[in-house]
Amino acid sequence: MDDRDRVIWLSMLSETATRFNLSVYALCLMPNHFHMLVETPDGNLAAAMHHLNSRYARKFNWRHALTGHLFQGRYHSGIVDEQAQLLELIRYIVLNPVRARLTISADEWPWSSHRQTCDIHQCPPWLNVDWILNHFHGATPVAQIAAYRAFIAAGAAKGKPRPARRKPSCAVRLPDPTPSLAQLEHLHRNRDAAVRAAWALGVYTRDQIARHFAISTRTVTRITADDRR
Repeated sequence: MDDRDRVIWLSMLSETATRFNLSVYALCLMPNHFHMLVETPDGNLAAAMHHLNSRYARKFNWRHALTGHLFQGRYHSGIVDEQAQLLELIRYIVLNPVRARLTISADEWPWSSHRQTCDIHQCPPWLNVDWILNHFHGATPVAQIAAYRAFIAAGAAKGKPRPARRKPSCAVRLPDPTPSLAQLEHLHRNRDAAVRAAWALGVYTRDQIARHFAISTRTVTRITADDRR
């Protein structure tokens, strides 16, 4: 999955949200899956997800000359019926790439709704930013955004919120490969951060990381010494 695939997915999500009257509160594209918090006034989540996933699968297979199934099973879904839990889930979703050490902050990840909520990018009509910001005190929109940013930043060290009431379903996963070492190097501002992110994924050996970054395995060990395994 490359950046063009991600742009295509977001475009198809926009079309799906408009067509099925979805109100999205948060979303985040990760390397091999996505998270989305969505309200369905018409009770049509299954139809909307089928529409989005089937269209994207066809496009993805066409672009990459692939055939067969793209998704591993269906999607996990849960019912959120408490305001506090909703805000916690929004925070959890946009902080996923930070916890996965793919980026240093939610601001740096271009494939989530966080930047649009902060008004960094133009907000689409299907993203319910007003509801989110109205829950943060501030005399002006700028003050509300600042309060929202502080709320997100405070959650960086927190774990996963308690699960929502689960509806029968399975996981949806985009068949994206693990981020390459080159991708991780591009995403991070400095070498050490990229090395730690690569090691945290648990799929690259120290020798592989050392060869890519042209350093010794001893240096890799030193950089990752504080990481718990």
